Amino acid sequence: HGPSAPDGAGLYSGCHPVWYQFDPSAVSDSEFENETQRALKIGASTIVYTPAGEDTVRRELRRTLENIVEQSTVPVVLNGVMTTDQAEAASQAGASGVIVTNRYMPRASRAAITALPEISDALGETHAVLLDGGIRRGTDVLKALAMGAHAILVGRPVRWALAAAGSVGVRRVLELLESELALSMALCGQPDIASIDSRLIRRSGI
Repeated sequence: HGPSAPDGAGLYSGCHPVWYQFDPSAVSDSEFENETQRALKIGASTIVYTPAGEDTVRRELRRTLENIVEQSTVPVVLNGVMTTDQAEAASQAGASGVIVTNRYMPRASRAAITALPEISDALGETHAVLLDGGIRRGTDVLKALAMGAHAILVGRPVRWALAAAGSVGVRRVLELLESELALSMALCGQPDIASIDSRLIRRSGI
């Protein structure tokens, strides 16, 4: 869930977008061109590049991202971003957006949501900023949007629901998130997604 994508990002076009994620452990630098073309051939609306480990801003990985952007006719998103340096490197390489997550960082020292405000501020409204990780209820979605995310990704709840009840379970989980978000917005006096901002966040004990 999230507001409209920033102008030019194009990440939310169409009703059923297909995201194609590169597995850096299975794709060498020399194979990225073929992999990009394969993604486009199957109709991917977005290509997600996930560098291995914490080396998101290494020069060679940035060059790889630049190559993918040059070869792609659809938006390219950098996954695994946790700092403004990484976000700015993605922007300079031509990425349309970033996914803020500590999922691929074995020594992550903080939750991904705490990195959202600074990354959102660094990129402004020209790039899509998505949050991956820790979304379990509608209030989590509200907090993420208030802290600068344009959209959120849901992983484990969907997998658990799929294992328990198949597609019906997945649909029910998404319906619950949507209804919980709507209730949370109503309790906060927010009439629509666009009205959600940092004024809803109050930090305590920090």
